[in-house]
Amino acid sequence: MDKKKILTTVAVGAATLAAGAASVHADTVKVTKEQIGNETKITTTTTKTEASQQQINKTESEISSQQSVVNQDKAKMNSAQSKVNQDSANTAKAQSAVNQKKADLTSAQKAVADAKKNQPIASEIQNNQSAQKTAQSKVNADKSAVSSQQTVVDQAKSSQSSAQNAYNQAQSKVSEAQAKNASAQKKVADDESIINNGQQTIKADQDRINRQQTVVNNDQQKVNEDQNKINQTSANLQNDNKKLANDQSTLNSDQQTLTNDQNAANATQKKLDDVKSQMGNIPNYKLSDSYITALKNNDIDSAISQEQLQQWYQGLINAYVPTEGDKSEKVDAFNLTTDQQRTLNVWTIGVLNMLKEQTGDSLLIANQNAIDFANAVAKDYDSDHWNIVNAKQYEQEGKSEWGHDDAAIYKEAGVYGLYQDINAKAPYYVGANYYEDAAGSFIEENTTMAELKEQILQGISMLLFRDSDNRWQHSHNLLTDGIGAENQYFGLSIDDMSQIHYETINQSLVTNPSKFAQGDIESPDSSALQKQADDLQNQLTQQQNKVKADQDKVNADKQAVANDQNQIKQDTPTALENQLKNDQSLLQNDKNVLSNYQYSLQHDQQAIANAQKSLVQDKSVAEETENDLTTAQKNAADAKKNLDNANQALTNDQNKLNDLNKQLAKDEAQLANLQKQAADYQKDQSALKDAESKLTQAETDYTNAVKALNDAQKQENKARDALAQAQKDYDNALQELNKLETELKNEEKTITTTSVQWIKNQHPSTTADMGNTVPLHPSTKPSSTTNTNKDNGSKAPAAKPATSVKNDSTSTVTTTVKPVAPAKDTAKKTQAVKNRTVKASNNVENKKSEPAYVSTTVMPAKNAAAKEDNANAVYAANVEVVKNAEKEANNNVITFTTEASVVKEVTEPAAKKNAMPQTGENINAKTTLWGEISLAAAGILSALGLADRKRRN
Repeated sequence: MDKKKILTTVAVGAATLAAGAASVHADTVKVTKEQIGNETKITTTTTKTEASQQQINKTESEISSQQSVVNQDKAKMNSAQSKVNQDSANTAKAQSAVNQKKADLTSAQKAVADAKKNQPIASEIQNNQSAQKTAQSKVNADKSAVSSQQTVVDQAKSSQSSAQNAYNQAQSKVSEAQAKNASAQKKVADDESIINNGQQTIKADQDRINRQQTVVNNDQQKVNEDQNKINQTSANLQNDNKKLANDQSTLNSDQQTLTNDQNAANATQKKLDDVKSQMGNIPNYKLSDSYITALKNNDIDSAISQEQLQQWYQGLINAYVPTEGDKSEKVDAFNLTTDQQRTLNVWTIGVLNMLKEQTGDSLLIANQNAIDFANAVAKDYDSDHWNIVNAKQYEQEGKSEWGHDDAAIYKEAGVYGLYQDINAKAPYYVGANYYEDAAGSFIEENTTMAELKEQILQGISMLLFRDSDNRWQHSHNLLTDGIGAENQYFGLSIDDMSQIHYETINQSLVTNPSKFAQGDIESPDSSALQKQADDLQNQLTQQQNKVKADQDKVNADKQAVANDQNQIKQDTPTALENQLKNDQSLLQNDKNVLSNYQYSLQHDQQAIANAQKSLVQDKSVAEETENDLTTAQKNAADAKKNLDNANQALTNDQNKLNDLNKQLAKDEAQLANLQKQAADYQKDQSALKDAESKLTQAETDYTNAVKALNDAQKQENKARDALAQAQKDYDNALQELNKLETELKNEEKTITTTSVQWIKNQHPSTTADMGNTVPLHPSTKPSSTTNTNKDNGSKAPAAKPATSVKNDSTSTVTTTVKPVAPAKDTAKKTQAVKNRTVKASNNVENKKSEPAYVSTTVMPAKNAAAKEDNANAVYAANVEVVKNAEKEANNNVITFTTEASVVKEVTEPAAKKNAMPQTGENINAKTTLWGEISLAAAGILSALGLADRKRRN
């Protein structure tokens, strides 16, 4: 539209209130003025309520109170329904429990019946107990017998072990005695052989001497005859012969003296040889001063040539001259007797001490613990298969050096209380050797004492003169490392690989004296033997000097005889002299032969004497060893007999024990079977008791379950009675509420009338300009009349735009009535409107393009000022308010032809608490979906007979 519109709305209400009046009619009048161009549109809307406000308020109060009753009854009904549901569930649960307990009871009854079928009879139990008692007695007796027999077997084993040890020891002693006896018997045989052969030799010597003496006598007689012939021929010859006879006598005397002195020297030599034999026939070897100096200065390689070292090496070996006894003594190199091992140790110590004396080193002492230590190390070499030329740890390290079995040495050092290097690491303990020098050899198992000593000496010579590869460390160990030491003990051993072990133990390395006894073993007094040897050597030297003097004298005598013979030759006719000379030469030759025979006789006699002397000693030894052998054999035979008896006794006892064990096993098996049978009986009885106990419990459980079901049913019946009463109360309360709400609707019934007038050529800008020309009464022909009633809280349809129809004077607008606020808020809201000063609008502004706007809609008076301040409608509680407002505006008075009563706002019922808007349910409905569902369910349950379950007594 092109027309400018200015809209001014005035709502005027008149109320006549009579305090305490029984009936009050209330009218609401709304006047709207709208200027459109040069015309003014005036719309008058009147709303009238039939009932009085007091009556409406009373009814609303009763509805509110009744709604509370309905809500409470509904809550009680819902609670009762929940209680019924819970009790019903409890009843169903109790019924299920009864069914289960009934099944359990049936199962328990069957279990008892089955258990009774398996029960043993009393005679079976009694027989079993009696048999068990008998079987137990047999088992106890068997165990006692087995225990006793086991003791017998243990004693038999102990006796057998003792007998075996005794037999082994006896056999060892027999072997040792046999070896000693064989050696002694051999010496006796050798002595007897020497004596027997010597006696025959002496007889032969004597026969030869006798025969030769006859020859000499014949020669002498012939010489005498020749001499007599010469004597007869010349007086000079007589003197010559006399002198020759004297000189010959002197020669013979001196020759005899020479023979006697030679025999004495030979006897002394024999004694010296015997002493040296007791000393082991230690070689006498002088170390070179240059070697000793170079060794102490550690420069042998640079100071001494290999050729010189080789000469010394061979020289020491060659210095050994074996005795006949050593040559003839057979030994098992790998199973030396105790005496043989001690002999070799003493001999080796003698060799080394002979060399040590020259370097100033401490001398070695023969010690049994040192020998035992050496033997233990050798055995470890054997068990480890350790060859010093091909040692295992050097193979693994890729070296081609010699090596000692340091692990064996480390181990045995601990056993014998000697120092162990804690830095040496397992398994080979390299560097733990503080004791051993070792050398390979070519010793064979069956050899002689002489060959064994030679190999030992060769090993020493190798360590002294062929030790360049080891930086001469072995040479230092043997000759210089003990300088200043208090004591050094020595032990020698030979392993099965022919390796010779030279073990030197410095006293400072003995850490546990209780394991290593420090002291010398019983051995020949080397110092005393040496003194005796020295004395004999001095005596032999003197005798040898005397023999030399005798020889010189004999030689001089022979020269004198020769001179006499020459003189006789000069004084004797040639033929006689030649004959005499020949005869004398023959005589002398025969005498020489006789002298040789006599010397042989003396030598053989001395040999027999020595053999006889040795035979006495050797027979004594042989007899002693024979006795020892006999005793050892007897002891061995006794030990063997004891061993056989012990073995047989052990076999018998063991067989008896085996039989007893078999019987025990058999009786125990029988007892076990009886015990199992008894256990089965007891198990069956226990099973019956258990089944009966379970049956009792099942009966109790079933009884309790039935009682619980009855109690639950009673409780459910009680709850259902309460639910029925609550339902009844709720239905009554709801019926009363519906009745009151119907009454309220009737009381709140309203009639709304709307009229429209057009005033031409008037352009008021305020309500004051309207003057008395504004008719505030309804049109004589209302365009529409709306009878508005509250309908279950349903919302009124939205306002629709009115259609403007222009007449000469009036037009009608169809309007709708908007629901008013609930009755319970009317009093407060009406009072708020009364307290509000409504002023007429001085500035009328056309804000709506349509002829009819909210101004044509009846609004609650309480919301007029709050919500429509900027709208084109002004609401008031009475006419005076409007008049006052206009007066304040322009001191003009508007004349009203009629007055309207107070507007009674329509009360909206409170939303139901149980309404479910999500289901499309109206929140103002008097009934709820849940309530209708509950009522329907109750009806169904009642129809099915479930709402009133048969009571159980």
